[in-house]
Amino acid sequence: MKKYRIPESSLKLIYGGNLGKPQGIDFILDVLKALSSQKDVFTLIVGDGTEYNKIAHFLEIEKISNARLVKSLPKAQYLALLRTMDVGLIFLDHRFTIPNFPSRLLDYLDASLPVIAAVDSATDIGKIIYQSATGLYCESDDVNAFLQCADKMKDENLRISCGKAAKQMLFRDFHVSRSVNTILLTKIAK
Repeated sequence: MKKYRIPESSLKLIYGGNLGKPQGIDFILDVLKALSSQKDVFTLIVGDGTEYNKIAHFLEIEKISNARLVKSLPKAQYLALLRTMDVGLIFLDHRFTIPNFPSRLLDYLDASLPVIAAVDSATDIGKIIYQSATGLYCESDDVNAFLQCADKMKDENLRISCGKAAKQMLFRDFHVSRSVNTILLTKIAK
């Protein structure tokens, strides 16, 4: 945490993964700008991609002090970092018309992190996160809705509850044995 100059007392948000067009980078920048006045919230973005330099330039020009951008980390270091954060973030461009299910969710669930998903209307990941009580979601063209989600996540009791549900969801829905059973049942049905 000291390495990234993350204030201990802040709500610590993390996004880890690809930084490209599919993530709706302009929306992410709008969110960072809107959060810049909230000194009790800190956002760490870890990743790389075609839009990395755009984010770096934006943070520098806007002088946003409560966000950091870090190039991709070795997997073990990234997973250890997740365990020090409060909320995992998922971003999908609001213009998507086909469902997506970002794999970064699994790392968040494994770290018992609640999730805020800012997603398009074609995917069901936001609804799955909300219905499983692992976090909150909004459409990724509504900055105010994202801010409301972040504000709700300042409640430590909500984060604890979502974190417990996250670990349960990982074992219930994504455990290897379940995947094997699903594959075998699909093969048998054919």
